[in-house]
Amino acid sequence: MHLLQLSTSVPSHRYLIEEMIELFPHELPDEVKQNVLNLGVSSRHLACPIDFSIKSKFTSNDEDPVVDTSAVACRLALESSGLQSKDIDYLIVTYDSSAFLCPALSNLLLSKLGFKPDTKHVSIQGMACSAFIKSLQLAEDHLTRFPQSHVMISLSGVNSYWFYNQVKGIKDVKGIREIQTLKNKNLKSQELRKWTAIIEFFLFGDGSACLIVANQGNGPRFSNMVSITNLRPLDYLAGYARLTCSNGPFKFGFHSYLDKNMPKLGVEYTSAVLEKLLMEKTQNSRLEQKSG
Repeated sequence: MHLLQLSTSVPSHRYLIEEMIELFPHELPDEVKQNVLNLGVSSRHLACPIDFSIKSKFTSNDEDPVVDTSAVACRLALESSGLQSKDIDYLIVTYDSSAFLCPALSNLLLSKLGFKPDTKHVSIQGMACSAFIKSLQLAEDHLTRFPQSHVMISLSGVNSYWFYNQVKGIKDVKGIREIQTLKNKNLKSQELRKWTAIIEFFLFGDGSACLIVANQGNGPRFSNMVSITNLRPLDYLAGYARLTCSNGPFKFGFHSYLDKNMPKLGVEYTSAVLEKLLMEKTQNSRLEQKSG
């Protein structure tokens, strides 16, 4: 399977991290500011402008920004590859969005991009981190059955509105060292959640990428692919997000968590994937030698 084209798009609202710190509605402790700077992020592109002084004009009736951001990347991929929408046989769309979309994003992009109504498509929502390898596996399965096909993969994370709303009412922010000294477990949990919300606000921006893959082509070739899920049953709890139903009609909440062990887990999972890839490469080489 070959990569024929890779295109990206980001929203127009761009902020330097220093600007975001200045725009934050409350003064952040020096330790928290340093935590933010230690993220290594210089700037962020956001779907909606940062403005804590007025009520946001983004409503449930607006089209979610993920639709336009994803469509731009897809159009760029088509133009750069020389293909047309009628040449795409399968549209795979993976995304995180500030809204739960129904119809799903693949349904919306199908019309937005002028695809044939009977084009095969699928949506995978809520998988921004692990979506790439999963979408490639789906594309590989399709190309095995239909070798002459072209598959378009749209990958999007346009969910800054979640993180933007989390920090709107936050006050009296404490540094992580001060939080660790708290004896009251409920208060400590509440302060940790505030700290996590602030880090997420500065960490996550918005954007989309689009790939076109096929069996034939001169682009980079995908050979072995490895996906590892939960070396231990509860590993997924180190970093997760969920929407919850609150008391009262039409009210929903957003809950997220980032564990301090995430960097350690990242190294562990990367090592496991590389070990698996090297093992498969060695096995394939032996099979080729035997068949030769």
